[in-house]
Amino acid sequence: MVDIPYDVWKHVTDFLPSDDVKNLLTINHALFNIAMDERYKSSLFGSLFHPSTLLSLRRLSDPQVANRVRVFKFIPGHLFRLLKEGEESASLQASAPSSTPGSTSLGSHSSEQPSGSNRSRRRHVIRGATSSTQRFGLSTSGTTGRSMGSIIKQPPIAPDQALEQLTIVMANLTSLITLQVEIRGEEHYYMADSKALIFDFTWPAIASSLRNLELRIPMEDMVLVLPDHKETALTRLESLYLRIIRASLSTAEQPIILDILLPFLTAHRASLRSLTLDIAEQTDLSVFLLTAHLPHLREFKLKIPLASPTDRRFTALQSFFRSHRTQLTAFDIELLATFTHQFADQTFFDQDHFTTYRPKLQHLSITTPSHSASMKAYILQFRWTLVSLRVHNSHRWSLELLRTLVEAFLPTGTLKRLDVAVFEFSPELLVALAINLPNLDVLSLDIESVIPQGTTYSTSEAQDVPQFCHVMGDVVFSQWQLKTLITTPLHVVHAVRALYKKAVVRSLPNVTNFSGMGRKAYLETPVFI
Repeated sequence: MVDIPYDVWKHVTDFLPSDDVKNLLTINHALFNIAMDERYKSSLFGSLFHPSTLLSLRRLSDPQVANRVRVFKFIPGHLFRLLKEGEESASLQASAPSSTPGSTSLGSHSSEQPSGSNRSRRRHVIRGATSSTQRFGLSTSGTTGRSMGSIIKQPPIAPDQALEQLTIVMANLTSLITLQVEIRGEEHYYMADSKALIFDFTWPAIASSLRNLELRIPMEDMVLVLPDHKETALTRLESLYLRIIRASLSTAEQPIILDILLPFLTAHRASLRSLTLDIAEQTDLSVFLLTAHLPHLREFKLKIPLASPTDRRFTALQSFFRSHRTQLTAFDIELLATFTHQFADQTFFDQDHFTTYRPKLQHLSITTPSHSASMKAYILQFRWTLVSLRVHNSHRWSLELLRTLVEAFLPTGTLKRLDVAVFEFSPELLVALAINLPNLDVLSLDIESVIPQGTTYSTSEAQDVPQFCHVMGDVVFSQWQLKTLITTPLHVVHAVRALYKKAVVRSLPNVTNFSGMGRKAYLETPVFI
């Protein structure tokens, strides 16, 4: 959809009586603002070849449009790479007539890699879009070189021009709620003080509006990306996502954590409610887990590769849980198998760092490569407070195992949502869940097959019907409070799948939402559900 200029809107109103325009002006203005907010709600800056990047630079240069953006995804690696190549190309051309053994070469960029001192140095870089862009090399035509111009595809906008416009855009995002920054490990080497200056224009503009910050960046670049909390405080920051990798395995993690990350968290400890740590295999955040204390933290999510039970990344969890045990209401853990460690320990959740009791825990999500016998006992220690439970792994739950789990929730009646992967979807499964979880509102099942299989003759249908439908015809869950049922697609032919859906809908009269659709729409849709 193209932008509709104001004169077009005015032309439309010329055809309406003036009284109608006056009477409807307030309503139309409100609806127009809602529509525009929805249209410009999210935006992206990525590769200069991406159409969305060019659209963002064009649209968001207007403060009236940029003010409507609520979610901004910022992936500056491609721009920084082009700028770096432009600098190196200009340096190479300048030194070519009088080349000496000590002159700058194309690969000599190690001295410009970020370090701890960059944080203080970049504060003295001249602020201003025009002056900052003058520090960078040539335009696109100069970057590629005369001999390579016909080989290398040039972006539709010169890198230095894109940087200048980007600086204006970032300063215009005054109502931003969510900022997502992604810098890949290999892109770290294109970062420098002058390029990171773009973040200095961003933080003051969004300091009073930003609530969610997602950083997928190398640890080495935190000094350049995170704002100096002494100069700029994100007063409304509630959620922080950190996908932390190291661009170089030789990077010392502890100084970055102690000097950059922890001071940033401490400065925002009064507002932070949610923290997500996505830790790479070779990254050690044990110092962070041992030291951090966020008094108002409610949600903690941890994505971590498997390691030895004695690995200090796991042992540090015990200290973190103990210092936050009385306040955590949600915990999400995802364990990833690695080449060196597989999830084979059946006592994994019996370790000390998982036995710390959290009396207010209401939401628990566990994702593991396979099932652990200790998982059931770990879950049941929270059965008196859990409102939602999600358990996913490559090993699905059998009916017997799942029944023993949900039976323990019967006396509590607290569980409202269950999300689990099972081998078989059957009437017996629904009966077990309805009996033991009478107050369940949402049930999400990852299904592998439907049982009982086979067919039987139905006198009411005057034809053979699946045995599953025949058995379901004898069961009606009229007392079950379930309102939403979500299932994965059933891999059967459409005619059989339609009979399955009809039987399930008839047996669950209180369910109003089936995989995101109403009862009638669910039965009529040909979509593979």
